Amino acid sequence: MKVAAKDQLPADTWTQVAITYDGSGLTEGIKVFYNGKPQGLNVETKSFKKNTIRTSVPFTIGSRSPGSPAHAVGLAGLAVWGRALAAGEIEGISRGQALADVVRLDPAARPAAAAALYDWWLASADEPFKAATARVTALEARSTPNFAAAAPSPT
Repeated sequence: MKVAAKDQLPADTWTQVAITYDGSGLTEGIKVFYNGKPQGLNVETKSFKKNTIRTSVPFTIGSRSPGSPAHAVGLAGLAVWGRALAAGEIEGISRGQALADVVRLDPAARPAAAAALYDWWLASADEPFKAATARVTALEARSTPNFAAAAPSPT
């Protein structure tokens, strides 16, 4: 099997890449994430050669085969799990790393760097904010005229 993310990694930017495989033997069981966000995939090969995942080729990072290394690529960490992580787990790991990166900054630089994390936290974890947002949405829906319902039906 072979899949590739539709979008290339952004240049000159640290990006957390997560790849999961559920062991199903199907390309649909492969997921790729950039910074906790699922990516679309291009399927290049749909099945295993010889119907097995076993291979004599060693696990490598940074090249496909000896003599063809990736250029201008760095690796800051690697974790191999014994199971496919759920999308929410991968997002949580990514958010945790983003928070750790913010904490390492000079205190004056933290507010700007944490803005996206704060927006995510408000929308996903802050119950009073979520309730207020739902109430505003409901009020806006009631106050917006429904022109389609008010229009006379064609005869």
